[in-house]
Amino acid sequence: SEKKVGDVLDNYVSAKESVVGDFGEISRGDLLPVFDKPLFTAAEGSFTQPIETPNGYFIVHIKKRRYVEAVPLAKVENSLHNKLFEIEREKEFKRYLAELRAAEFIEIKADNEVNSR
Repeated sequence: SEKKVGDVLDNYVSAKESVVGDFGEISRGDLLPVFDKPLFTAAEGSFTQPIETPNGYFIVHIKKRRYVEAVPLAKVENSLHNKLFEIEREKEFKRYLAELRAAEFIEIKADNEVNSR
């Protein structure tokens, strides 16, 4: 028989209040590391055992799984190279700007100092 979230919670929750929410679609590593093993080994349609986190305990219902095929490196190599190049270029640009700012001196004079020359 299909279990309802409330039925599962009744087995574990002794607190007066519980929160029911939806993580939505997630990928491995999107949440705290403590979630990875239980969420990605539980069967579709099942509930995890209670997962302890610093924010409390979670029981997660795995509604649906979506499997994504790995893309061959040859198909994405060029776009990965371009993305990494852009990241490095941005870092280098920021470093260059910081270097310029550190080396330059700007003096701001009041109006009366400028007009007195």
